[in-house]
Amino acid sequence: MDSVSLSPESGQPPPPDVLVLPEDVHLDGLEEHLRTAAVLSQHRGEHGAHPSYRVLLVGGVVVIAKPADEGGDGDRRVRHEVAAWLVARGLQLSHLVGATVLREMPSQNTPDTETTYSLQVVWPRQADNPSLTELIDDQVWEAAVFDAVILTTDRSHNWIGASVGSPPGPPYHLALVDHGDAFGAARTPVSSAFYSAKQGQQIPPALLDKVGAYLASGGTETLRKLVEADRLMAMTSRLEHLLHSGTLTLPQP
Repeated sequence: MDSVSLSPESGQPPPPDVLVLPEDVHLDGLEEHLRTAAVLSQHRGEHGAHPSYRVLLVGGVVVIAKPADEGGDGDRRVRHEVAAWLVARGLQLSHLVGATVLREMPSQNTPDTETTYSLQVVWPRQADNPSLTELIDDQVWEAAVFDAVILTTDRSHNWIGASVGSPPGPPYHLALVDHGDAFGAARTPVSSAFYSAKQGQQIPPALLDKVGAYLASGGTETLRKLVEADRLMAMTSRLEHLLHSGTLTLPQP
């Protein structure tokens, strides 16, 4: 990641509410491409519990498209997929989650109609659900905090190891997928192998700073049309608890 530019007056980074990482410009462009690029091909995929399609966009970008009109509670799930990506961006963890947007496209379920899809960039896959010991430990920590923030409810699997070396093999770069069931309702317990591995431990200072910056920036405001109000309020409480306690625990209901 490129370094954050410094304020010319103080020589210090700008305050969190105006913090803009250089990579954000490129991610904005990527999101716009996902929303508007012509579709070259689309076929049924085999990805997760929510029915999905593998879509090829102009420029060679492959995405997983999940429709709102298929699968149980599809409208909520596609919104939560996008919300999870926005949280990852806000926490400066966009290296863990594929860029995800909402897009209207023809329904494959009801002819001559359109429906909303979540489109997420596909990761290069080397290993499904590699053990945590085969992953980069800093990323295990990042995933643990991320899953606590979005209250992941099914991360007993749902991750990918992308090879960062040659020949392919561990340590893998961690990629988190399938967030339709994140942002659980009140009193829903977190279910995440990453959270369980780090639960009760002191959060690394650099990661805790990212939690604080996200809270200070008001980034949760971008989620209001994607996440139910009570669940969004609960997420804000979790962020505040993590920041103030400094440990990977969740507030008591």
